[in-house]
Amino acid sequence: LCEPGGLCRLSHLHFCNHSGTHIDYPSHLKRSPQETDVLDSKECTLQPAPVETGVCQIVEIPHDGDVLAEDIKTADLSSDTTILFFKTKNSRLDLHSKPFTSDYVCLSHEAATAILNTQIKIVGIDYFSVDSASSHDLPNHKTLLHAKSPVLIVENLDLRKADAGKYSVVIAPLALVNPNGSPARVFAI
Repeated sequence: LCEPGGLCRLSHLHFCNHSGTHIDYPSHLKRSPQETDVLDSKECTLQPAPVETGVCQIVEIPHDGDVLAEDIKTADLSSDTTILFFKTKNSRLDLHSKPFTSDYVCLSHEAATAILNTQIKIVGIDYFSVDSASSHDLPNHKTLLHAKSPVLIVENLDLRKADAGKYSVVIAPLALVNPNGSPARVFAI
């Protein structure tokens, strides 16, 4: 039925698992340069991706600079908030509909560190990365993903139509073999 000349069409997708809105897992970064990329064959099984849910607070950053530790302190996070999304000038400039720019807002390293002193389990931002485009060693990724209690990262969130406030959130990643990240649908209810 789906062969050339058949009744239906099939498409094939080929893209990086860190494309579009996606979630970064701790295995995204090597802990040392000696760490191997080769996986044990017993590890190469399709695992259902964990669907993450929780109380989320979307915090709108009023200034045009990177997210600061002070922005987290003044966010007035409720005790049941486990997911924190930052809506920055990236959303106001509608960067999602334009070619990539390296001049985007990300987290300051002090903000990444401050997140570890909260109950937050997942942090998200409205563009390419929690680290700057000029960063060569990804300090915010390392701080968050390699913490004693890792904080997962959601990048490339489209928050243009989202208001600041408290939401129930569902993060639904694709099921992949040993993912270091996965494209995800994110729903704020």
